[in-house]
Parts: sequence; structure tokens; C-alpha cells
Amino acid sequence: EVKNIREKIESLADNHVSLCFTGVYSAGKSSLINALLGYRILPEAVKSETAKMFKIFSPQNGETVKISFLIKNVYSVLEWNESAKVFEFAKGPSESDIVTEIQNVVNEEKGKFQHDQIRAILSSLNTMAEISPDITIVFPVSLDTNAVQFTIYDTPGSDSNYLEHQTVLNDALAEQTQSILVFVVHPTKLEGAGNNALLNYLKAAEEKSSKTSIDIGRSLFVVNYSDTIKASDREQLRYSEIKNKDDESFSIKLADKKLLFAT
Repeated sequence: EVKNIREKIESLADNHVSLCFTGVYSAGKSSLINALLGYRILPEAVKSETAKMFKIFSPQNGETVKISFLIKNVYSVLEWNESAKVFEFAKGPSESDIVTEIQNVVNEEKGKFQHDQIRAILSSLNTMAEISPDITIVFPVSLDTNAVQFTIYDTPGSDSNYLEHQTVLNDALAEQTQSILVFVVHPTKLEGAGNNALLNYLKAAEEKSSKTSIDIGRSLFVVNYSDTIKASDREQLRYSEIKNKDDESFSIKLADKKLLFAT
């Protein structure tokens, strides 16, 4: 308990806060993050079988915009060349078919806006089995202030049937120590097996003696695409529950949480 208290005290001096976006596929997590960033850098409407986990934070100390990932366990970096207005390999394998494929995408996108190039590159990486399941993007986060620096996580859909995706999702949730969970739901998908994996993790987090992972009390619940339903239905959603059909002992009552509606 003393160790936990000391960790909490130390975390109070940390000005870095993570926003971890979770939810089922088609809930609009990536679209919502793009809206917050002010640029469409993340691919949207991603197929469940090809999704990666994206981690986004602002450049530090003159750092350039870049994308980093592993190509068959080799650390690789695409950095933005401001004078040429294009991304270039700064690190990675010297030669390989996957490098050539990525370079072809880079060449095709040259001359377009930076955010459009990023989205095209991420869309391509998202389909490549040789690329690591987690990808880091250093890109200005407009939410940042002098007091707080944000790191944004876009996680695979919680309804994925792929074990690798579930592992990536659980790893992302497990490393949240100074985090606000942003649980994004579709107004017609508050119930169902898709939320079970996430609810099971949150239940386990609630039962831990150490509250260093996910604090549901600080979490935000966003009903996306709320413009597709009637105002009366939105009001009814305020009193709905996100249920785990496999475990009726744990559910999330939206009336007790910080609930937002997004269009």
C-alpha cells in the first residue's frame, strides 16, 4: 500500500496523460481521434483482420514528424523531410520486398499534404503482416498545453476474433498508468459480445489492489454517431448499461459516468 501511495504521489508530478481509445470496430474511434487532432492522419473504416494499434504524441525538442515500427523485428523509421515535403527512411532494413513496397507508397504520395501522406502510409502498413502490431506516430497533438502533454492510443476493435489483436489491446490497457480511458460506442451496439473482452479487463482492473492501470472513475464514455438517432433515444441512452452477456455481475451504467455524445 505504501508503494502504491508513493507511485500515486510521483504520478501527480507527471504532466503526461494518455488518452486510450477503445471500443468495437465501426464505433468510429479513428474518426474521433482525427477530429481531435484536426487532421485525418489515421485510416478509417479499418477491417478487423488487418488493424494495428497506433500511438500518437507530439514532437519534442525539435523532433521531426515521423512514423516508427518494426519490419520483422527490425526497428524502422520514416521521417518527414520538410524541404522535399516527403517521408524518407531514416532507419530500417537496407533491402527487402516490404521496404520496396513501403517506398512505392511514399513515392506515390509525394507532393500531397503531410497528413494525407501519413494516412496513406498508415493504411498501407495496416495491411502488412510483416509490420509490428504497434506503430508510433510523432505528430503535433493539438490538445497539448504547457501544463499537459497527451499521448493518444488508437486500439484494435475489442470485438476482434484475432488473438494477436486481443493481446495488443490488453497490452495497451495494461500500460496505462496516467490515463483516461475513452470508451467509444455505437448507439446501437451497447450490448453484445464485442464489449465482453474490454469489460472483462475493466472488471479485473477494478478488483486489483493496485489502481495503477485503468481508473473507470476518470474514464469518458462517448456515444458516437449520435446524430443518427432521435433526441429522445439519446436521452434514453443516458440511462443505459454497457453489459457483458457472459458475466452479469459487471456492467457499466452510463448514468453514473462521464457521458458525451459525438456526431
